[in-house]
Amino acid sequence: MTSKNFSFKSLVRHNMTSRMWAIALSILGCMAGLLLPIFAIQQDYQVQLKFTTEPDYARTAADVLKNTQNNIAQVISFDSPFIKLVLIVLATLCGVAMFRYLHDRRQVDFYHALPISRGKLFAVNYISGVLLVLPFYLIVLVIGLIFVSAMGLGGQITGALLVQSILGNIAYFLLNYTVAVLCTVLTGNTIITVLLGIWAQLGIPVLMVMVQCYQAMFYETFSSTVPLMQTFVLYGSPMCNYLVTFHDTHTMYVPLFDTALDVVGGMAVLIYPVILTIVLGVLSYFLFVRRKSENTGMAVSFRRAKAPIKWFMSMFSGLGFGLIFTVIFSGTSGGMWFGLVFGVVLCHMVVEIIYDFDFKALLHHWKQMIVLAILAVVVVAGIKNDVFGYDNYIPDVDDIASAAIESSYYNIDWNYNVQDIYKDQLTDAESIEKIHQLAELSVANNGKPEEGDSTYAYTIHYTLKNGDHVSRCYTEVPTNVVQDVMVNLVASEQYLKQYSTLQTLRIPATNEEGMTRLEVRNSAAPEGTLPQATLISRNEIQEVIDQLRADQIANAEAHLKEFPVMQLTIENEWAERPEDNRGALYSADLMVYAADTDTLALIKRLTGVEPVKLSHENVNSIEITQYDDQEYYDYMNQYGEYGQDRFMEAHTVTVTDPATIDALLESAITGSMTSRSGFLAQTASYENNLAISAVIENHQGNEIWATKESLFYPEGKMPTELINQLFNAQ
Repeated sequence: MTSKNFSFKSLVRHNMTSRMWAIALSILGCMAGLLLPIFAIQQDYQVQLKFTTEPDYARTAADVLKNTQNNIAQVISFDSPFIKLVLIVLATLCGVAMFRYLHDRRQVDFYHALPISRGKLFAVNYISGVLLVLPFYLIVLVIGLIFVSAMGLGGQITGALLVQSILGNIAYFLLNYTVAVLCTVLTGNTIITVLLGIWAQLGIPVLMVMVQCYQAMFYETFSSTVPLMQTFVLYGSPMCNYLVTFHDTHTMYVPLFDTALDVVGGMAVLIYPVILTIVLGVLSYFLFVRRKSENTGMAVSFRRAKAPIKWFMSMFSGLGFGLIFTVIFSGTSGGMWFGLVFGVVLCHMVVEIIYDFDFKALLHHWKQMIVLAILAVVVVAGIKNDVFGYDNYIPDVDDIASAAIESSYYNIDWNYNVQDIYKDQLTDAESIEKIHQLAELSVANNGKPEEGDSTYAYTIHYTLKNGDHVSRCYTEVPTNVVQDVMVNLVASEQYLKQYSTLQTLRIPATNEEGMTRLEVRNSAAPEGTLPQATLISRNEIQEVIDQLRADQIANAEAHLKEFPVMQLTIENEWAERPEDNRGALYSADLMVYAADTDTLALIKRLTGVEPVKLSHENVNSIEITQYDDQEYYDYMNQYGEYGQDRFMEAHTVTVTDPATIDALLESAITGSMTSRSGFLAQTASYENNLAISAVIENHQGNEIWATKESLFYPEGKMPTELINQLFNAQ
């Protein structure tokens, strides 16, 4: 009878029956994480169906059904945050609950006096905690699937989606459960278990973030895109990794081995939790078996673990206080060094008190405390003085597999074309050589502009042949040093075909659903106004695009120096947009320049639209406002904000004389065209506060409308003398 009572099955049954609260909590939690969102979506579906009966409602019943099915699939899938949060909480509670008896000396004496081995006792407790949650998660999931199927809302739930969701949630539950078990076994006090659990889940990611903060403070070329750091942030916390991992995750990067594990079908989500669960589970078992009963009640039950935990916490605290005091003392280095040492000392004292449960123990191991404080200072000093040569690092050109330039200034066009800075890189040897040359010039000249020199910022991204990703950000490189190399790079055919929206743009095939339009506006038609012509034939649109592509490659350097003379806006309407094709854009603006003579001739033949020079024939009036800042401040101090309109009116000249308008418009460019010019096309700098705008008249068929547009001038061509004469005459 006694042997039967201590069988594996009997002990597991006893553990579960004595923790009915955990079973009830598991059922309620899974219902809240699965059934409640399903019911909410189903209720919303009924409401949406009622709206579809109204004649002016934009969506059909089929659209509402498909959207609801997608939402249901989202709740069931591995992407649902609701069930993830529930399973994380349950894993933590059950992990602590099943092994919490280790923190009570009387219970430890009782359990360890039972005629069963330590290994069997560990297995019983571990399996019991798993059975308190996972069977009920699966039962509630089946109930939800039955309900969804009965309502006809499960059309988007596939077998692959369901298998991945179940296996992924189970794997991550076991991982977070094992973390809780390890923390409970490692400590002798439940409060310390909770604190250690927080460190285990958040310590490494937060530490990596703090290290990046110090790097950003001291490295001139620091780039926030540091894949190795991001990898440790992502995989340093089982809980955080669970929340940010989704069903479409196909790879897992392993930084220590510079490799990426790729698993077909989204099963890569299992690699990390399965491997780490096995490692931590074995460690938990080993510690449980070797755990001494007399250590119950101690903060940490293993003496050899105390020092490493204390060291990590002290270094962590020092780095954190260093950043806090840097902010408090407005970025001064003195505040940082004080906070660094203060954080290490404070944390070391607190941990010693916790270890011994005695305030008198704060100076125990004071020599370790001094060494840790010195080590923290050395680490930060090493980062500050760039002992590893971070700022001067340039990969050897033979080690670079691909590279890219990321800049808001050196752009070919002004369209938002989504790119992956590591996937969409240049791979040809000529482009890599140019980028390498640019990096050498940047390292030698970053932060060394002479007085009056203009500077620009950009980031260079490398993918090395060993799989590593490297990025460096250069923020103050004199323009005249790198401009020739940059122009040579961005005007090359390889660069254009990789990054230009015009070159990557895809027009839907003739047999694809939806409409394609190409709106044509010359420089006299401000953005947002009706187009002067519209092409709807996909064959004609493709002809224009192909010709403009050829002109762009032939005239790329001229485009960088010119202002556009015409704007083409292409709009595509897809029944289903091909998301995997970055060239499949709904809308894009394409610029045409004076050098593109073949494209201009083709557009004129197809639409009759051609570039138009601004003159009194299409400009009704010009307003010029000019004033001195000090004069404005003095006036506002005297009359207050209510006098602003009077001040602006007194400093504005309105020109309606045709000859004067023509003289002001001789070299003028509209703001719409200026904002889309090449980065070598510079406009004149205005002195004081000067604003020039024109009321431009446009025609489309029998319609005429006037729009106010800002005016700018190429560098050196602003009619300053005429503007001064107009103000003097006023």
